[in-house]
Amino acid sequence: MAASINSKLVVSYVGPKYRRPLNDSQLDILRLLYKFRFSTSELAARYLGKANIKLVQKKLRVLEDQGYANKRYDKSYKLQGKPATYYLTPKGARLLQQLTNSLKTAAIRINLL
Repeated sequence: MAASINSKLVVSYVGPKYRRPLNDSQLDILRLLYKFRFSTSELAARYLGKANIKLVQKKLRVLEDQGYANKRYDKSYKLQGKPATYYLTPKGARLLQQLTNSLKTAAIRINLL
């Protein structure tokens, strides 16, 4: 005999969260990660000429949430005083490649005029 359960199972689908397109500052960070392969938030802020490291960390977190960058960080780093290291993901590299290709196509169109 199978036991009958009188509870309701509610399943709801939550689609992907809407994100605005990346802004120029976020694209600059992706280009930096592409150029240097790895970077900390402090080095990225210094290279980009940003005085506020927290803003760069926030942008890196958004890029990480969207899958364009990843972070290498271990709990032991905190005791050692080591910062997190960020790197470009394949998705981020594809985005940069698409942007570069679209800019090249636009430049060719302008030259044809």
